[in-house]
Amino acid sequence: LPPHDAIVTSFIPLGPAGQIGVAALSLGRIANAVLLDSTPQLDILGPTMLGAGVLIALMSWGFCVFLLTHAVFSVVYQRRSAVIPFNISWWSLTFPIGVFGSLTAGLGEVLDMRYLQVNFMVMVVLLLVLWMFNMVRTIAGAWTGSIFGIPSLANKEDATKESTSSAVTICDSRPTDRYV
Repeated sequence: LPPHDAIVTSFIPLGPAGQIGVAALSLGRIANAVLLDSTPQLDILGPTMLGAGVLIALMSWGFCVFLLTHAVFSVVYQRRSAVIPFNISWWSLTFPIGVFGSLTAGLGEVLDMRYLQVNFMVMVVLLLVLWMFNMVRTIAGAWTGSIFGIPSLANKEDATKESTSSAVTICDSRPTDRYV
């Protein structure tokens, strides 16, 4: 899992997985439209390409559901131990959920499934709430200056200082007055 203060980045894999489905669905739709209007010998190829695009998009959607579930449980698990501080990594929630919503909308339109269309609307509302939350917290953090730190790096620097202060000094290169 990512560090505690960057656990929200566990949502990032949703983006590429959802984009694969969006691309396959778009290519299938375009191939169907183009090949139906072309020569009669290629008529059967259009619906076949659309079917392949829908199949890949459905597999991608299922994988996105798995990744979303994993990310939510990761955040809940980390949240049990301590509060997750707001930092710039919270913006990593917006793009993946937007792409997953786009895939859901495309599948809802092609398959004419009411469940997917309602699911898309819930994602749009969630995305708007996330944008507003991130915007308000980022402006507040910029005003106070707390948003500009890198918490994971600061924790590593503190650990490094502690380990070097307790280490045995092998060679002391400070100037001395012994030989003067």
